[in-house]
Amino acid sequence: AEAVEEAMHARSEQSMQAAFRTEAISSEIAELRSRSALLQDQGAKFEAFGQQEASALSSILQEVAEAEKEEAAEVADAEAFARQCAELEVASARLEGQLAARESELYAMQRRKLRTVSVQRGGSTTPPGSRPAEDPQHSRMALELQAAEMKVAEGRRREQMLRDKLQEVRVTRRSNG
Repeated sequence: AEAVEEAMHARSEQSMQAAFRTEAISSEIAELRSRSALLQDQGAKFEAFGQQEASALSSILQEVAEAEKEEAAEVADAEAFARQCAELEVASARLEGQLAARESELYAMQRRKLRTVSVQRGGSTTPPGSRPAEDPQHSRMALELQAAEMKVAEGRRREQMLRDKLQEVRVTRRSNG
């Protein structure tokens, strides 16, 4: 959400700058047009001056068109960035959900293991780690627990990769913006 807000803020600033440039150029055009109209009324003695004004007007019109193209390109870039940020945030949220599910599975497995060990010992208070390793059920539970821990670690690693990627995109956009 922050990245989208930052992109929207950057887009807004760029749009405002382009609008200010366009407004300034438009006012110059209007001024030149009014001068041109005055010059046409005054006749032939100002013909050379009128040609200079027409040339300046043409130049300004080209600048306006160029500024509008730049603004459109900046808006398109900002929208693309906002889409990328939204996609990364969705992926991050999905991975957080997967991570929460894996952690829940892990805790459930740990609770089952503790209950199983406790029941097998008849309610003994001996720590679960002191059980002999040759018990097949204990070995299976240990393997399941290890597999669940690996899944959680993988989920965290993927989440961190996505966060790093999002940060890279933000830094790139700030340096280009």
